[in-house]
Amino acid sequence: MQNPNWSVGNQFLYAENATQLGGAASYKWSDRIETTIAVFNGWDRVNDNNRSLSYCGKAGLTLNDSTTIALLGYGGPEQDSNNSDWRRGAEIILVQKIGRRLNLYAQGDYGIEDNASLVGGTAEWIGTGLWATYDFGEKVQVALRADHFIDDGSSRTGFDSSGNASVTSTTLTVNIKPFKKLHVRPEIRYDRRSEALFDNDGKLKRDQVLIGFGASYIF
Repeated sequence: MQNPNWSVGNQFLYAENATQLGGAASYKWSDRIETTIAVFNGWDRVNDNNRSLSYCGKAGLTLNDSTTIALLGYGGPEQDSNNSDWRRGAEIILVQKIGRRLNLYAQGDYGIEDNASLVGGTAEWIGTGLWATYDFGEKVQVALRADHFIDDGSSRTGFDSSGNASVTSTTLTVNIKPFKKLHVRPEIRYDRRSEALFDNDGKLKRDQVLIGFGASYIF
């Protein structure tokens, strides 16, 4: 799913493999079904950190002109010099178009990893996200995102000494195209974490508000 916001959500940061080195093969069974399999060195790595590869499979289903579903599963050992403790998980993305202007997106993530919890044992995480975009003509689009990520074992986020980390965010972005090749994106974002980490005026707090602005010109 193409990100309609300027910043990336917590599911992208903590539950997904952002970069990988490997190979993939896709096959389109019909106009409504397409599958992909991939073999790669590991999550966010060029050189593998152990002697085992990781694997991923994806199926895309087009139910009708307005509804699509993507299902993804992955597995492989991701810890340094460790070929036995696997990271495994699944993801589902639902896209629903309503009329010509409104698009709704829903994403769910689930994963576990053997012996990866910061407090010992198996780590487990769950992420949920909702997006809505509305087009006010060809030049202005509003995108609203809300997500929540639960990190039991703190293996993905790396914070919260109790081992029960969680993070929530809400983001509002306005995508503006004043000219054909110019794209500007003002945004406001609210984040809240289970443990006080954000330094605001010299004080650690659980909450943070960010105001951002992005601009791009396509040649």
